Amino acid sequence: MWTLQRKGHYAGSVNVLSIQETRSKLGTLRLIHAAFVVTIPLVAWVAQNSCPSASNDRTLWHWVITGLALYSALVGFSFRRKLMRRSEDAPRNDASNPKAVRQWRAAHFVGWAAAEAIAFYGVVLQMVLGGSIWEASFFYAVALLLLLLWTPRRSTTALSA
Repeated sequence: MWTLQRKGHYAGSVNVLSIQETRSKLGTLRLIHAAFVVTIPLVAWVAQNSCPSASNDRTLWHWVITGLALYSALVGFSFRRKLMRRSEDAPRNDASNPKAVRQWRAAHFVGWAAAEAIAFYGVVLQMVLGGSIWEASFFYAVALLLLLLWTPRRSTTALSA
């Protein structure tokens, strides 16, 4: 059957300690992700309670903020995909490959930062430009949707040996 080769290693199997480390890192990422998700409704609530009056005037700045939010989403998708692809292309013979793990984590942080930026553009639209809650809530909803789309999951390639 399986023989103990080194501490934490079995002949022909994946490093048991590496799987535990991967689960620990995944748990930490999920906790950080939950914090990002919770901040969006809090920010929306603060924006609504701080500046409840709305103006129906549309200016060039409304379109600038919308363009910045679209650009942020594009950056989130492209850089996240690029870093995820790099982490998946890393050598698969070691489940605890530090470079692949760093790129995998960075991919998540880039996506989350881009989604959070979209929510803050909604805050700027509502508090600075005097937009209505329904205009800003579109930004909040898109940010929340992207955060839920980019929930950290266990990489199947990282655990396959």
